[in-house]
Amino acid sequence: LWSSAFQDPVAKYKEAAQELRSEWESELKARGVEKPKTLFLYAGRWSSEKRIRLLFPAIPADCALVVVGDGSSDYCSDLVRDKTVPSNVLLRRKMLNAVDLRTAYAAADVFVSASNFETLGNTVIEAWCSGTAPAIQNEQGHLEYCKDGQNGFLLSYDDADAARRRLQEISDGGLW
Repeated sequence: LWSSAFQDPVAKYKEAAQELRSEWESELKARGVEKPKTLFLYAGRWSSEKRIRLLFPAIPADCALVVVGDGSSDYCSDLVRDKTVPSNVLLRRKMLNAVDLRTAYAAADVFVSASNFETLGNTVIEAWCSGTAPAIQNEQGHLEYCKDGQNGFLLSYDDADAARRRLQEISDGGLW
């Protein structure tokens, strides 16, 4: 992969990941959200083709989503200013170095992506390297790697209700 940090054993990031998760959970609690049953993570560029907003209504009520990354598009700027972001969604606009990114993946339970096209699908591989299950849009770029129910989950975020039911099943059923 692009950084040797993703070749390190998962255990190397366990302590830092627990600290980061505690930080996220404290921030969520301050927003009135109790400890989430499942913590979902989106990591990557904040741009329209990533369709980040489609993730918000798909997150089950007893779960939370942390969105990390950055971008220079109007979509990114609008997302930061959006006053309708649900209380169980934390936006963390920041470019992460490899160690910070690896820690973020390890702090989460499930990596999510609503992107309807990926060229390389690196985020799926980064999630796996961190011991984090991917629940991703059933589209090109993801399909080359992820096999539904075997090494991750494929779903459509185009239907928020169906996506939320599937994410709830994933959360309720335990993780791979």
